Amino acid sequence: MQPYAFGTLVLNQDCKTTQVAARRLKFATKQIALRLDQEFLKTRHATRFPRFQRFEAVCFYEKLEGHPHIHLAFFSPSECAKSSEISRIRFLASRFASEPTRSMYSGSEPASIETSREDIIELTIPQCVHSSLTSHIVEVDDSFGLAKYITKCYNNSTFEPFWLSEFHSFRA
Repeated sequence: MQPYAFGTLVLNQDCKTTQVAARRLKFATKQIALRLDQEFLKTRHATRFPRFQRFEAVCFYEKLEGHPHIHLAFFSPSECAKSSEISRIRFLASRFASEPTRSMYSGSEPASIETSREDIIELTIPQCVHSSLTSHIVEVDDSFGLAKYITKCYNNSTFEPFWLSEFHSFRA
């Protein structure tokens, strides 16, 4: 399983405790995951779709005591073709990111997700969920570097990472 995109979701809000910050971030992530699925699949009933058609990411908490945020590594379902992966990246760049997105590729690789301020809708999905959330997304070129980056505070955290699929319906 290779990640295709990396995102950060920041809670720009003072929280009295790390537990409150973790709870707010996880609740917001759950709402964002559902809205991403609904808009990508073009239905309000995204929970009726099989898990492999929905977004999947592993989520790590970081700096809950001062600058609470979550790092998300988005993974492609095994049944997902490369063209679908690129459409998912472009979708995330336009609906998840609150800032212009740049491709992490250089050289001859296609810049599949570069966006400008005009490409971003006025309110992104995270901002619709909670006005104090900001987010960004980048395409993954170096899986090993990504793994090192998103897990750098894991040993210091009392909160376990979680998967977006925790919020999926298990009907399919």
